[in-house]
Amino acid sequence: MPNQKDRNVLRPLGSIALLLAASACSGETINLGENTSNLESPESSCPAGVVIARNQADVDALAGCEVLDGLQVVPFEGADLRSLSSLREVRGALEFGIVIVEDNLDDEALNDQLIELFTLLDAGWLFSLEGLESLERSGHLSLNGFAVDSLEPLSNLSALTANGGLQLVGCGGLRDLTGLENVVGLQSLEISCDNLESLAGLPFPDSMNTLSLNGLALKDLGELDLQIAQSVLITGTGLENLAGLELLITADAVDVSGNPELVDTGALNGLLAAEFLNVSDNASLERLPELDRLTRIDTLIVADNPLLENVPTLPLIESDFESQLDIGLQRRDLLTFRLGVLDVRNNPALGQLVLPAGLQAAGLVTIENNASLESISFSDVFAADFVSIANNPALSSVDLGALARVDELDVSGNPELDLTVFDTLQTFESELSAAPADAP
Repeated sequence: MPNQKDRNVLRPLGSIALLLAASACSGETINLGENTSNLESPESSCPAGVVIARNQADVDALAGCEVLDGLQVVPFEGADLRSLSSLREVRGALEFGIVIVEDNLDDEALNDQLIELFTLLDAGWLFSLEGLESLERSGHLSLNGFAVDSLEPLSNLSALTANGGLQLVGCGGLRDLTGLENVVGLQSLEISCDNLESLAGLPFPDSMNTLSLNGLALKDLGELDLQIAQSVLITGTGLENLAGLELLITADAVDVSGNPELVDTGALNGLLAAEFLNVSDNASLERLPELDRLTRIDTLIVADNPLLENVPTLPLIESDFESQLDIGLQRRDLLTFRLGVLDVRNNPALGQLVLPAGLQAAGLVTIENNASLESISFSDVFAADFVSIANNPALSSVDLGALARVDELDVSGNPELDLTVFDTLQTFESELSAAPADAP
């Protein structure tokens, strides 16, 4: 019978960064400490609790089982899943390619075991999904390190029933998601696959918790049409545009970074609210949409885009509070409804920056290392906690607009800028210098 004793569980993942605390899909994430059960079902020879299969004998011991509480298959050479041909339902997580290490290993033994397992994952250890044809329901499905070119053996999978999670990492020859056409209940999708070209084949709901995509071959978002999400992470893909996200109206976090072929992000122009928006390190991106429907945002990061010429103006950002609340807010009250972070840096083609008109206050404003930036306008912002304007060699004009108070001001390394423009600005702490910020 497969091993069911308590073990340290390490799940190799793609990215779930959030930005929310968010990170990119560039590496493996490890979660420790999930336990399994050693209960046996009194009604059959099939085990109860979460089953750990470490080798072929463990998998073969599940022959004839139709329902399991959970199944975790550790990578091993020569894996053959045909013994699972009777499996119809996994009530919890069904995870192939999970890294589980023994308790009480010394450092050397632990290191050797991890190297062995991750080597198998990197090379591809699962060469066929034959044996999963009867699977109809799973709480969560994770496939890691599988060198297959088709998901057709999963064509009877019709429901993700627990957290609705689907994770595909290290997908070998897989080009699209054909075989998953019948899946409903999807809430979280994480894909990190070098060769996957399209999401075609997977039906998407209107609302999801997490959409995380990584893989330079990915060119097509399929029938995405997502409207509401907690996080949308599109990092390190080969996408040229974001077609499929036109209906997206609300997301706690949107991260579009490290996509070298991306030239069009216009699909984001339907956003009404986003707490966190990061557009960074997109080598071919020249313009961003103005986000002219967005009324609420806390953090906006626009960084390391070598060809980018603009930053969104967010023309409706202020009306969310004054017109909709209609309670006679005074100026000091609007400090509650402010942009928490505006970070604009390392965009060498950016020529001018105008802070969103109507934006009343800001927390952290960082405008740094933009080689062609000539002018900055603070528009209607009247107060900010911290402002850094540094190392913008072409900057010659700063229009303070309504800006009257900055708690902490740092201006340095802008040789063309007349620093007297800040003479009337009330500050509690300030440092003004023509020298670069990183100079001794």
